[in-house]
Amino acid sequence: MTARPPTQALSSSRLGIGGDYAWDWPEAWAGHAAASLFAAGRDALAAIVAVGDSRRQDWLVPDYICTVVPDTLRRSGVSVRPYPWLSPWSVDAAGLEAALRGATAIVVPFYMGLPPTAVIWDVLEGRSLCVVEDRCQCVGRPPAPETLRGDYAIGSFRKWLPVSDGAYCVARRGEPPQPGPAPNRDMVRVRSAAALTKCARLSDLPAEIDRSLERAAVELFRLGERLADRGGEGNRASGLAESVIAGCDVVAISAARVRNQAWLAARLAEKASVSVWETEPGAIAASTTPLLALPVVCSRRDEVRRKLADGRVFCPIHWQDGNWTGGDGRAAAWAAGQLSLPIDQRYEPADLKRIVEALE
Repeated sequence: MTARPPTQALSSSRLGIGGDYAWDWPEAWAGHAAASLFAAGRDALAAIVAVGDSRRQDWLVPDYICTVVPDTLRRSGVSVRPYPWLSPWSVDAAGLEAALRGATAIVVPFYMGLPPTAVIWDVLEGRSLCVVEDRCQCVGRPPAPETLRGDYAIGSFRKWLPVSDGAYCVARRGEPPQPGPAPNRDMVRVRSAAALTKCARLSDLPAEIDRSLERAAVELFRLGERLADRGGEGNRASGLAESVIAGCDVVAISAARVRNQAWLAARLAEKASVSVWETEPGAIAASTTPLLALPVVCSRRDEVRRKLADGRVFCPIHWQDGNWTGGDGRAAAWAAGQLSLPIDQRYEPADLKRIVEALE
């Protein structure tokens, strides 16, 4: 690795003088890949708003989505309104028709990586508004421009690859907006520290130190999430992320996920404690689209999550804060009952058997 001046890494007065050299993690391997990726999906979304004209001020956002989406739009200076869905993949057509009055832009999600049903495209056909496909839960390379149904597509790599940052923006026509000249250094450093701290736990360490590292990794991860909003809008990805993303085997990753999601969905079909959440029964087991995770719904979600954690199976929730409007309808029920089961490329069916056994 080419040595780089450590000025950025040593700029804080909180660091002592002397000792080991600090690495400039965000720019490690910089120059080995084209700096065309954004730091995060929120940066790509903010860049789309920035290139729009003054008429693109009234945005529609699903009533069930990560709160980062409406928060990013509001910080970008536009107004945000919700529109309803019947499921995470099927829009409420009548509700969308009503919400479209006065709207100038809309976000269309690909929940867990699956595209929405054709109904939403039928409703949006022929309308003069900016359409952004939110593919931040999709696994794979950026889509080809000619395959888009909307005007733009944004996606994130860090949810399914070992990178601290990295997101794309694709335009159906013309050139997409480009990221700024600098990465979000603080975010990358902290997220890298969280990942390295977790790796250190694989070493033969005393139990007390191991528990301290676990707590530190959790706190570093949380801080990294907060720092994602502090670096300014439109940051580019770090050189480290660009290099890792360029070298990943997407075909092998996708094949492993498709195998795992089909295996697990088939074995959970009759479980009483969880229900596989899909467009129709058996759809995921038959799908060739790799998912971010296997979505399930539970009547006692937090209890099920704790039971899995007792078996050392740790499940995220997409999205616990998804009911961003604070309503009491379908979005509220989904936010309270959704759980994501790991099916990613790190595991074989023998590993996933532990999930099935923990749900007995």
